[in-house]
Amino acid sequence: MRQLPNDFALSNLSRRGFLKGVGATSALVLAASWGWQDAFAEDKPKKFGADGMPNGWIDDPKVYVSIAADGTVTVVCNRSEMGQGVRTSLSMVVADELDADWALVKVQQAPGDEVRFGNQDTDGSRSMRHWYEPMRRCGAAARTMLEQAAAGQWKVPVSECRANLHKVIHQPTGRELGYGALAAAASALAVPARDSLRLKQPSEFRYIGKEDVRAIDGADIVNGRAVYGADVHFDGMLYATIARPAVYGGKVKSFDASDTMKVPGVIKVLQIESRPLPSEFQPLGGVAVVASNTWAAIKGREALKIEWDDGPNASYDSIAYRKELEAASLKPGKVVRNTGDIDKALASAGSTLEASYYLPHLAQSPMEPMVAIARYKDGVCEAWAPSQAPQVTRERIGERLGLPFDNVTFNVTLLGGGFGRKSKPDFVVEAAILAKEFPGKAVRVQWTREDDIHCSYFHTVSAEYLKASLDKDGMPSGWLHRTVAPSITALFARA
Repeated sequence: MRQLPNDFALSNLSRRGFLKGVGATSALVLAASWGWQDAFAEDKPKKFGADGMPNGWIDDPKVYVSIAADGTVTVVCNRSEMGQGVRTSLSMVVADELDADWALVKVQQAPGDEVRFGNQDTDGSRSMRHWYEPMRRCGAAARTMLEQAAAGQWKVPVSECRANLHKVIHQPTGRELGYGALAAAASALAVPARDSLRLKQPSEFRYIGKEDVRAIDGADIVNGRAVYGADVHFDGMLYATIARPAVYGGKVKSFDASDTMKVPGVIKVLQIESRPLPSEFQPLGGVAVVASNTWAAIKGREALKIEWDDGPNASYDSIAYRKELEAASLKPGKVVRNTGDIDKALASAGSTLEASYYLPHLAQSPMEPMVAIARYKDGVCEAWAPSQAPQVTRERIGERLGLPFDNVTFNVTLLGGGFGRKSKPDFVVEAAILAKEFPGKAVRVQWTREDDIHCSYFHTVSAEYLKASLDKDGMPSGWLHRTVAPSITALFARA
């Protein structure tokens, strides 16, 4: 969220004509309460786009492109695939500039490693916006290196060589060399400077913007070969479910697992310690049931007897909180944009309109509930999960287990939906905690749909109050908008 420039004017007619009238006439005020101050601080330099993200972007073809001797091109995808098609689209961008045959292109998922692959946080609908140009340069650089390798083999000027659909042609003689035959020599060359690259014109695109390009994972998804979180399997793997607090910030006072241990297949019951609030992306804590199969873990959890301390949020009442927000929306708040004189516009209005809206707690509820697998041995942890945030996941596992960052490996599977929920790695950290209790064994933590809804990172509630003034001709002359909501930063900072 960023502040609009002073000369910003909203446009379009019909339903949006109201906004145009406000932007072009006398007054507009937006007021926000409860924690937006930092988002609108004038003294903080702002960065936007890929450069504004941790670890930025990388456009090195030696990182993202490999070509086998048979000509197969493998493109590494550094962003998580959750149905938005990013494995296809980013590979398509590389393949187009590379002038590769799409039938010979495969995709490989990058593990969590932002130093090598650039920012991997798949959040905010920005993968293509941030990586379109870097991936174009990556493909163009690889194409140039193949042309240089062909020129070296033929001992001709590189200007006489041109890549064309998976081969390089020597234009004066018509000689051809396939990408597979040139790959080894090309990989030994220096990557061309960015300002020397020849990027395609849109009229030259083979794949970008075309409707007949197949989804790179489509056949595997349809045929059941695609690997989602729950598809990762290891021999002897253990399965776990966790009884988590019913209230955010709650803790286990005591528990009795005697009946749980009678359930066939249950191996062990463990308590997972919670963290002080605000807990950020750490697990909520609770009692874990580890078993030889998921069903045993679920039935064992049902048999637990737990006494809970509901903690500081025990008295939270969403109905009372809504009333508090709505009352606040009727009072002035921190002004984050003020154009013109809203009081004057309302005082001189021919008529006014006002409306209030309320947005309740909403869970993301992706089709695939949370699931994660981890394995720990000799101070090294490796995990597999459908995550939108590989880097943060590695960091949180290392922090919780007391491991150096380089001793944690994280592998990203396909996501059955994400919507931001899977950018929070609490469920992966749970698997890592339990894996440490069973060295050398893979442990899978499976959430149910009920777990997912109850223990979600809910979309915040908010109350919105709007009031508009209309002049004698019925045109908008002023617009007052107040929004009241807890800040997203409440996950990280108590204040």
